[in-house]
Amino acid sequence: MRNQMRNKSLDAVKAIAACLVVCIHVSFPGQAGQLVKVLARCAVPFFFMVSGYFCYYQNCNASKRILSKILHIMKLFAVSVVFYFIWECFMKAWNGERVWTWIKGLVSTEHLKEFFVYNSTSPVRAHLWFLPALIYCYLLALLIEKWRMRKAAYCMAPVLLAILLWRAEFCVFFDRFYHTMEYRNFLFTGMSFFLTGQMIHEYQVVVRTRNQPEALAPAVGGFGPYLRQTEQSLYDIYIELHIVHYQNPCSRRPEALVILLFLTAGGSAVLDEHPDRFV
Repeated sequence: MRNQMRNKSLDAVKAIAACLVVCIHVSFPGQAGQLVKVLARCAVPFFFMVSGYFCYYQNCNASKRILSKILHIMKLFAVSVVFYFIWECFMKAWNGERVWTWIKGLVSTEHLKEFFVYNSTSPVRAHLWFLPALIYCYLLALLIEKWRMRKAAYCMAPVLLAILLWRAEFCVFFDRFYHTMEYRNFLFTGMSFFLTGQMIHEYQVVVRTRNQPEALAPAVGGFGPYLRQTEQSLYDIYIELHIVHYQNPCSRRPEALVILLFLTAGGSAVLDEHPDRFV
């Protein structure tokens, strides 16, 4: 069974995405460095999407399997937190800073609220936010399976994506500002792409039976210099996908699903005019 679930193509892309995650957190000089970060930002949404793809089950063992995934991620998160906690204590002591003051700050009401509500792990290491966010996504997936609300959850995916795009990108045109953790969390960044992965898994047979290479052209054109337009197109495709499926299930559009797969992976790779929002 494990071999049947193995997707070598996705394994290869995941390896590339893992390298892109490293590029997000490494500073490269000049405009070329900014471009690298722009392109690399597709990695995190992609990993949420892949997690959702492999969290699609159609049998009674779904809850058990999801719980197993949750426990696995919790172990990874615990080990990561312990490692970075010890590292930070050592570095602060080495630099002559007050370690105890920093530790008390970790358990302050404000930081605990930011962690449980927004998955913010900035006091320890900001990039660890992905793990608790993924845990929350699996917990929501568990509830969705238990209450048999998958179709309703699919309807929420474009709504969550629209809120993500508003808070992360378009609000600046209306003199509004949101802190990074207010959109980079389990709900807006996580579930929007997590549900997309589940949806792609559910309809992958339809996509394969309608093998149309020309459907990939808009996806390829969405990368490079048209990244911002890509995000706008992604929302339009989401709307089309949901309208087609729920109003006329007999005329499903596999083209939209293929485009959705590729645009989702590159949709959030947009240069932000406010670098301080990613601190």
